[in-house]
Amino acid sequence: MLTRLASSLSTATADTTSGRYQYVERRTWYRDITGPPGPAGWPQRIRVDQLWRTDDAANGRQVSTRISTTGCTPDGPDHRWTGQSGGDRFDQPPPTRAADLRSHLLITAGPDRDRPGHLIGGVAMLYERHALTRPVRAALLRLLAEHPGLLVQTGVTDRVGRTGIDIALPYTDRSGVPRRDVLTIDPNTGQILAAFTTITGPVPSTDPLLGPHARDAIVAEADGYRLYTDSRRTPDTDTPPAGCQHPAVTRCLTSPCSRHTRSDRA
Repeated sequence: MLTRLASSLSTATADTTSGRYQYVERRTWYRDITGPPGPAGWPQRIRVDQLWRTDDAANGRQVSTRISTTGCTPDGPDHRWTGQSGGDRFDQPPPTRAADLRSHLLITAGPDRDRPGHLIGGVAMLYERHALTRPVRAALLRLLAEHPGLLVQTGVTDRVGRTGIDIALPYTDRSGVPRRDVLTIDPNTGQILAAFTTITGPVPSTDPLLGPHARDAIVAEADGYRLYTDSRRTPDTDTPPAGCQHPAVTRCLTSPCSRHTRSDRA
């Protein structure tokens, strides 16, 4: 299925827009694991991350905003940079051949590059750094199609109701926790819509030195969910509006940011 989709991708916004900057935007749900959990566990937070960057990442801007029922607040400084040289190899333009792309995705894996989940994690990270065009999206799908153990489920929806295809990798991590890493992709453009992890079985006992809430923290960390909401080119670092001025952030303050509070897919 993934190979067939790779050969018939439709255009996405990143293919049809122009401008000096790539722009990517994501919305993240996560548990704020600070101090001991309350009666309902650790509180859930929502953060909107916006990144503008030139193709070589030498110039750009990054803005993060936290949304809550009480309003919108900056989550860190409004970071702008110009003339930055060197940088992360992962920021360089990704290859369009599946074999070369695999090595590129595993840049950050180090000696553990063969561990399950690194490839899935690399795909998600790539979408957080680049507005990917059709040749790269197609190469990613071909690469995923070759990866052993992947499960594919059609007819799913993400947290804002977009129809997609789940690509899931079940595995047991080094702590003995059974997990499933999931990418939800658009069935037409091949673009990533969401990324999340589910715990699919009992969490083993943890080292007492890690504290009484270690097992709860493992479950809470897996409650995260990343929604990829925009990926395109833009002429400057002020388009679209940043932070609390962004229309999507404004909508979240007046209506729910999603249809779900937790994905129920395993």
